[in-house]
Amino acid sequence: MLFANIDDGYLEGLLRGYRAGVLASSDYANLCQCESIDDMKMHLASTDYGNFLQNEPSPISTTTLAEKCTVCGASPLARTPADATA
Repeated sequence: MLFANIDDGYLEGLLRGYRAGVLASSDYANLCQCESIDDMKMHLASTDYGNFLQNEPSPISTTTLAEKCTVCGASPLARTPADATA
């Protein structure tokens, strides 16, 4: 058991951390109940997405919201192949 993840333990730890940051079904249920994009912004601030929308002007467009969520969710996974080969 001492050498269980000697080769892939770092990458497995990273992926487990990313998985812990994925929104849960309760988060999605709360997002469905939001009445405005500002409500969504407030709810997302309490998750691992953090305050990634805090610098955006108050009437946030849906395209900006989708773009920022995609970048925030995909950017950690973009560097995973580099971590796997290091």
